[in-house]
Amino acid sequence: MMLTIVALPAGAYGSADEARARTESSAPRFRQIPGLVRKDYVRGPFDGGVYLWASRAAAEAYLDDAWMARMTEMFGQTPKVTWLDVPCIVDNERDEVRLVPVETAQAAQ
Repeated sequence: MMLTIVALPAGAYGSADEARARTESSAPRFRQIPGLVRKDYVRGPFDGGVYLWASRAAAEAYLDDAWMARMTEMFGQTPKVTWLDVPCIVDNERDEVRLVPVETAQAAQ
């Protein structure tokens, strides 16, 4: 699995009300992205999203040059994308620990 953190400058989403409206309108689009396990919208030292992907290939297919260009145009700055391998997930909601097969974790590096 692959985790990507997409960071924009703090305040890029606007005020709290603007950020809420933005996330409510865009969230349904993320239901159909192949290989996306989860997306968390975040605000704090930066605005952005934390994405959990089934594979690096799925992440790269979505976070491509066209996506980067759209984000840069939309927010006026190029987002910083951090790529992190996820070898294990502790999921307390499902009461489970999931280990990613070694070959998946190594292929993502």
